[in-house]
Amino acid sequence: MTQISTLDPMRLKPSDWMDLATTKTYLALFPRPQSAPPSPPAICRIWPHRQSVTNPTYSGNTGFVYYRCPNVGSPRFPVLAGELRFRVTPTNDPSSFSEGHDRYDTKTGLPWVISLPRMTAFSLYRHLTDLLRADHLISPQITRSNIHVDI
Repeated sequence: MTQISTLDPMRLKPSDWMDLATTKTYLALFPRPQSAPPSPPAICRIWPHRQSVTNPTYSGNTGFVYYRCPNVGSPRFPVLAGELRFRVTPTNDPSSFSEGHDRYDTKTGLPWVISLPRMTAFSLYRHLTDLLRADHLISPQITRSNIHVDI
């Protein structure tokens, strides 16, 4: 199990790097925000099925899970356009992030993503949105109750 300390691509650590081909379980641990009382790490299932991780049509298995922020303030990219992605990199060095590419399906060309509306709509992703707030990547006001998007 990999413990993720951040979803902010500017604050990644070597320990945030994952090798999906050798990960025994397809869960990631997200530490609780610093302000929370001490407790065990929160567990969040990102890949619900083994085949979605090891699917041969995807472009790579090693890299970092990160949050891709929209261009804040741009009318072309609303805040809700943010999404979780997996950046394929050759090494666990965070400086290799810019040399990598987002994991995508080689048949369709579409990237692997979990959209912000999806993360806020399902309690399964509650710990992801908690970490996004702790990283100051989304506003505390973004909650399931104030996002009205059909998923």
